[in-house]
Amino acid sequence: MDNEELREKIALIDRKIMSLVSERMQTAYEIGINKKVAGIPVHDGEVEKSVISRYRTAAAEDDLDEDLAEELANLLISWSCRVQE
Repeated sequence: MDNEELREKIALIDRKIMSLVSERMQTAYEIGINKKVAGIPVHDGEVEKSVISRYRTAAAEDDLDEDLAEELANLLISWSCRVQE
């Protein structure tokens, strides 16, 4: 494949990623509603640690940088908390 084809492939992958992020945020919003009803705080350190661990493990399995995966997890956690507030 030439660079133009590869860039088109990346554009398609990026669209899929955004669709998945949208789905994740909608699910986080629904969790936020449940938390409000139950009187549970938005931030849960244990859940956040579990998410980060899951990302680091997946990165290691896919030969990706675990620190970068943790950065991504932290970003998504931050966004999720924002939609829950």
